[in-house]
Amino acid sequence: MSYTIRWEPPATARLSALAKDHPEAPDLIGAAVYDLASNPRPTNSTQLGTSSIRRLLLGYWRVTYEVVDADQIIEILIVGRSDEPR
Repeated sequence: MSYTIRWEPPATARLSALAKDHPEAPDLIGAAVYDLASNPRPTNSTQLGTSSIRRLLLGYWRVTYEVVDADQIIEILIVGRSDEPR
């Protein structure tokens, strides 16, 4: 089963802003996000509360996204820096 990736405007804006100071960020984050299409709940992600929102940790980067199983959509809500690498 493959999910469709949908980027919300705040996430694309933040990714563009990150690219100015961290040119490696878009490639790393983009690759990880598109891997979510085949595995929406990888081991380096955490469910936030009881919602369908998850946080994916990628070293110093994080991606907050929502899994919409009924429509097979991954909505990328926001990307940013994490306080410490994991």
